[in-house]
Amino acid sequence: MSFVFKGFGVNLKPSFFVMCVLLVLLGKGSELCILIFSVTLHEGAHILTAALFGVRAESVTVTPIGQQATIQGLERISFFRRMLVVMAGPGVNAALWFLFGSRINLALFIFNMLPVYPLDGGRMLHYILGYCLGVLRANRVQSFLSRAVATAIFLLGFIQPVLYGYNVSLLCIGLYLIKINKREYINMTFAFYRSVMYRSDKKVLTVRSFMAGGNIGLKTLVYRLGWDYYTVVYVRDPKGGCAGSISEEELIGYIMRRNINHSLKDVLNDSI
Repeated sequence: MSFVFKGFGVNLKPSFFVMCVLLVLLGKGSELCILIFSVTLHEGAHILTAALFGVRAESVTVTPIGQQATIQGLERISFFRRMLVVMAGPGVNAALWFLFGSRINLALFIFNMLPVYPLDGGRMLHYILGYCLGVLRANRVQSFLSRAVATAIFLLGFIQPVLYGYNVSLLCIGLYLIKINKREYINMTFAFYRSVMYRSDKKVLTVRSFMAGGNIGLKTLVYRLGWDYYTVVYVRDPKGGCAGSISEEELIGYIMRRNINHSLKDVLNDSI
């Protein structure tokens, strides 16, 4: 079920209504109200912080494990501001727990800080790894870690009913995170390629350079590209000198025209 208000969309998953009915039947109506209120404040903090930095949210998807805002263009703002946008949500839950002693908000804070896609902890770790390793390399590491943690939550879900009766929340959460992981991996990869191809002229980037042999594959270099720096590759000739340089645009442009299964010397020869 979807609603659109002045260009902003709200998508309600059917499974969200199923969760609400189950909690009400189990006598957890008051906890459900606190949960929905806290999660809405959490997501609103993301949206408001992004808006302060000139980035507009397009929609919010409401799922059984919370809400997720779609905010396009975070890669256009600085690393520090991007981290503030992601940290704003858990920060609200931490503040509500500190001020009112709300255990629900404490649970939300801990849950959202897990290093799993698409949770805030997973996104923060991805941005940090992306800055250090390159976005696509970070994406692979983060995807593997997300699957591992989600699988652990799913397995713990089999123990939870033994200790707490009919509570299967961990089982459902783990299954959902396992299911969504692949989609998030694809979305982050697509967002990266889009951001590299259409760099913002309003953002000042640090230049990061590499020296590599002409036989190095393009895939190796693409995996080192990042959101927060511009990459220039210097190609080493057989005698140890520099045979030329290849800019980020030239590298991506060659891959778009041909494919990624080439080497640096192919790109250099094509530009001569």
